[in-house]
Amino acid sequence: MKSRILECRVNSLLGVMLDDAESFTNAFKCILTNFPEAAPERWNIVEPINKPFDIHEIEKKASSSNFDMLWKRISYPKGWGSIQKITYPKKGAQHARFDFELKIRRDLESKLCCFLKKIASKFSTDYISINFSHPEYCRFQRLSDGEFVPTWVLRKWLPDIFWGQIFGRPYIDLFGMEKLLSCPAYKVEMISDDLVYMQITESIFDAAEDYSYFDAKRNEAKMFLDDNIFFDPEKSVEYVRRLQSQGPEIFEANKIFPEDHIYKTPEFKIDKLSPINWFGGKMSQ
Repeated sequence: MKSRILECRVNSLLGVMLDDAESFTNAFKCILTNFPEAAPERWNIVEPINKPFDIHEIEKKASSSNFDMLWKRISYPKGWGSIQKITYPKKGAQHARFDFELKIRRDLESKLCCFLKKIASKFSTDYISINFSHPEYCRFQRLSDGEFVPTWVLRKWLPDIFWGQIFGRPYIDLFGMEKLLSCPAYKVEMISDDLVYMQITESIFDAAEDYSYFDAKRNEAKMFLDDNIFFDPEKSVEYVRRLQSQGPEIFEANKIFPEDHIYKTPEFKIDKLSPINWFGGKMSQ
């Protein structure tokens, strides 16, 4: 049966800080301008997300708040999301983020992809992934913080290839532009010198409806690209054992030890945005 509505999950790690009211509000304005079909209808700093959406009120709040802001839609396409400024916890500087989930029909698929390219260009994005809900993904999501992939995971490994992704300059440097553009995916598009869009199959709906085909095409792309970059449970046996024995299903930073960092990883721009760099909870000037 063809999927009428599919829940799509977008994970965006921005190369800018969003640490001032103007840039933070511009993230909301970006969706209003470039993807009005998915414009937020409610917002708040914490649950419940019940305040009528007002861009002027958000701009005022952003000037004094260090919290991320939540938003949701109650009409089609239903969904929710969050926009978060850069943070500096002990586990290292974490990207400013633009994450959301939307339940869409096929009519919005191309608009969603175009919108993400706009985000990538406007906010110097380091990494975007476009995913979908499927039972087979549950096993994998235990290795990627459940719903979204955080910065501290990407400092250890790249979890997988998703249906769609946009690689920013850190990953272009890691993989190499020529290799990315030669990947055997349905679509590989050079958005700019610093951004590459990759789509594994023609439609995310087809991928969800024929998961085995999608998974085979994803593995083909991953095998072509991999140079000890993607997480491999056979290489990280002890990590997987700790995860399985300690739980919960969604792993935490304290379950990743220094010896787990055996993969090639990118150097992110956010590590240069602050005079203090954070790595694994240690500070260095």
